[in-house]
Formats: sequence, C-alpha cells, structure tokens
Amino acid sequence: MILTRVSKNCLQSAIQDLTVGVVKDNMLRQLRHLSHTPHTHMQPDPDPQFYKPGDTVPASGIYAVGHAEEHRGLQEVVLMVNHLFPQCEICEDAVRYRLVRAAPYVLDDSDFKDA
Repeated sequence: MILTRVSKNCLQSAIQDLTVGVVKDNMLRQLRHLSHTPHTHMQPDPDPQFYKPGDTVPASGIYAVGHAEEHRGLQEVVLMVNHLFPQCEICEDAVRYRLVRAAPYVLDDSDFKDA
C-alpha cells in the first residue's frame, strides 16, 4: 500500500500529537507524585493544582516544574505571589507547575518589613 503525501502528513501529525500527549501525561504523573517535603507531618496533596504559563502565582513558595519536552528533569523553583508563571524557553507553554511548599517572602512578613 502506498501512502499519498496528504495521508502521510496526516499520519505523521497524528503520531506527533499522540507522542506529545504521552509526554505531557508522564510529566503530570511525575509532578503529581513528587514529594520533597522534609517534614513527615506534611503529606502530599492527593489532588494537586497544576498551573501553566500565564497563570497568576497564588502563593509565594517552592514550586515543582515539569517540562513536556523532557529536555530537563523535574526541578524546583521559587516563585512570588501575584507574578505570572513563566514559559519555558524550550517547551514554551508545555510546562506545568505545582506548589510543593508555600513560603512567604521575608519582606512580606511584618517582623521584617522595617529591616
């Protein structure tokens, strides 16, 4: 059977879409099971909230980052409340964030404002 150029392109596109979907599913699964909490009394959230680039950061703290392009493993970053979650330079909007631990910025604490 000979594939026409159109059907071959459609097939390649469908395979690429499927591959991207599987990679995104794997990334989200890794983020969901991530538990770097040093305190034993803090349990991972059974139904974590995921954020995407352009969303507003709801709380300052440490966020786990999962990249769909798998060019990088899971990482942790510090983000500040009311800022926007950034795009990845490689995966662009195909990156997701999950709050690992809220941690307020020191100058947002009334004990340190005048320091």
